[in-house]
Amino acid sequence: MPHPVRRHIAQQIVDSIKNICDHDINFIDTDGIIYASTDASRTGDFHAAGKQAAQSGETVTVERDDPLAGTRKGINMPIRHNGEIVAVIGITGDPEEAGRYAYLAQRITTLLLKEHDLDRESQNRRTRINYVIRSMIHQENIDQAFMLETLRQSGIRDMEAPYRTLVVQLDSRYNPSNLSMIESEILRAFSLVEPCLYTFNYPGEYVLLSEAEALKKSLSAFRDLEERFRGLLQIGVGDERPLTRQYRSYQAARLCLKSMTPGRGFALFEDLDLEILLGSVSDHARRAFLDRVTASLEDGDRELLSAYFGRGMSLKETCEALFIHKNTLQYRLKRIAEKTGYDPRAFRDAAVLYAALKLEALSGQEKG
Repeated sequence: MPHPVRRHIAQQIVDSIKNICDHDINFIDTDGIIYASTDASRTGDFHAAGKQAAQSGETVTVERDDPLAGTRKGINMPIRHNGEIVAVIGITGDPEEAGRYAYLAQRITTLLLKEHDLDRESQNRRTRINYVIRSMIHQENIDQAFMLETLRQSGIRDMEAPYRTLVVQLDSRYNPSNLSMIESEILRAFSLVEPCLYTFNYPGEYVLLSEAEALKKSLSAFRDLEERFRGLLQIGVGDERPLTRQYRSYQAARLCLKSMTPGRGFALFEDLDLEILLGSVSDHARRAFLDRVTASLEDGDRELLSAYFGRGMSLKETCEALFIHKNTLQYRLKRIAEKTGYDPRAFRDAAVLYAALKLEALSGQEKG
């Protein structure tokens, strides 16, 4: 059986990594055989630590040379492509020194594998699935016969069952060294849901389409995922829709993500209320409304209003939360009323200000 990675690609990978770290690099297949290396004498040798890394899915560190086991000190990292371990990258040398290049080595390998055909048949199947999912969630035209055949080949049998779209969004401002591990955990959570379809949208969005009942049984796994990586990712779950109308559920899942407040990273569409209405506001209407209501507010005003509204407009509880005197709070609320023309202490005006803050959060608009 031919190796899933062409030899010239494997050699390109090890040579590219060596250029950044000046250590010998091994490309080890899942059977533990060194498939390509910057040390040509090792090509074809068995690598025990490499096989262990491939089987366990974890990075294996070797502290000292062991000629009998065919290993030298260094680190050996499993590489995943399309959710499967396809190889192990070994960086020879002092483990602490080699470990400094682990993240770059993983990213170089991943990028080069994506550039080339890893497995033509598997790649074509994944390409078809990606195309179908993206066409469905973006409401693009697609040949119905092609779509139905691709869905059947992916294990989707009941086209009439209600489905939901789940979106995992990585924080684009964060570039963690354990990104590969986070991606692995996302795909592991996806694998718990059957039947399902999933795809990746650059730069950091993972989209899952699943039967509503199947997803319901696995929601705890996604809650756990969000708790483990809080601050690095957020998860939104759309409403139930027919499989062919998942673009609506996708929009609902995206709305869940936009509705997140600090400290929250998981939301179901059925838990939203005002966000549903505000999420349908046009860009023109949003800008006009915010220009009228919040343009004069400073960050400190917004923080005070968030605390005030979050405590049911209770002056006593707001003072305790912000550690300020009641007179100070009254003064600041009065100043906000003078700035905006809306008095936070009056119910109708408070409702306008509350909606404006919600709309700002949903739109991600820069605060002036």
